[in-house]
Amino acid sequence: MNLDYLIRKREGLHDQATELLAKAATDERALTADELTTHKGLLTQIGTIDATLAARDAQTAVEVHMERPASAARMAQPGAREIAAVTATRADVLRSDEYRAAFATWMRSGNREELRAHTVATDTSGGYFVPDAFYNGIVLKMREFNVIRPLATVISTSNGLLKIPIETSAGSAAWTAEGAAYNESEDVIGEISLDAHKASRIVKVSEELAQDSAFDLEAFLAARFAESFADLEEDAFVDGDGSNKPRGFLTDSALGTTANATNAITFDEMTDLFHSVKPAYRQRAVWVMNDSTIKYLAKIKTGVASDVRYLWRESLSQGDPMTLMGRPVIACNQMPAIATGVKSVAFGDFSYFWIGQRSSMPLIRLNERYRELGLIGFASNLRVDSELTQTEAVKHLIQA
Repeated sequence: MNLDYLIRKREGLHDQATELLAKAATDERALTADELTTHKGLLTQIGTIDATLAARDAQTAVEVHMERPASAARMAQPGAREIAAVTATRADVLRSDEYRAAFATWMRSGNREELRAHTVATDTSGGYFVPDAFYNGIVLKMREFNVIRPLATVISTSNGLLKIPIETSAGSAAWTAEGAAYNESEDVIGEISLDAHKASRIVKVSEELAQDSAFDLEAFLAARFAESFADLEEDAFVDGDGSNKPRGFLTDSALGTTANATNAITFDEMTDLFHSVKPAYRQRAVWVMNDSTIKYLAKIKTGVASDVRYLWRESLSQGDPMTLMGRPVIACNQMPAIATGVKSVAFGDFSYFWIGQRSSMPLIRLNERYRELGLIGFASNLRVDSELTQTEAVKHLIQA
């Protein structure tokens, strides 16, 4: 859920309501009937946003509460406290100003002496874990280039598999006669596992540029790794097959409807896709499609030449997202364009698409590999996996 958007939306609504009252006060008059209706509508929208934010806060509180006993149970395992102490120590090191300064010096000069003092931050592949500020910068930039991450549930793990229990079938109650046996109906619980597929890249920088204090080497590397990792992982998040890469939501999403044409979509078919998703999922659902598909739908019109009307009238209010049937439309160019046999539109609640990523990223400085070219190489990798945890939560439209 995009909480920043909701907060900005609420501020805009509040400003509009305030302006209505201020205008009437300046004119020394009461609100007109139309103004009263508009003001009431604005307050209703503000109330809905407040309720949504409160619900999200309540859910977060429950999730935190539920996590505590699980954490306590893990801490009771032999050796767990020692592992936790090492993890906490490494986290403290990575967020410290001293480590970040030493890391910046190492990036420019290759001097390991200061970093060697932080042995807990040494990576097994010969590099060093990036400081928290650098890694968080990468994540933020990835969200700028990657439209699926903000929709999904993203979980960071220090190591190992992330096992997620899922309900594959729900039990049911039954009316029971007096004195009759209780109805026996059990939930069926399954499990999916998120591993860590590795994406990697080497970025080369000239020795002169690396040594130039006016050049922000840290920001440059963060941007280069972020953009390339974002492009690569987004492609997998859409239709990855899980073979040496994450598994995409289109791979496991359920069929919502089939278009009658190979190169066209009708609004009737979009309506069928909308209603193929259960109402419980539709409350937080979004449309995801290629930008060319959005353009195609936006051009569908009816009427005669003297009275042409476009069937899709998106919101024109400043700051509002594009919506269709009341749900946001997300442009994702990793989605297939309209063509024979492709899944061209996805609709559903993408919070059921889970992304598991390793919480640390190494950076390796390659001093000798490109020395004869006067270049320094920097290698890094991102380890990530993904899967749609409830296939009925997201459905697709497929072309004939």
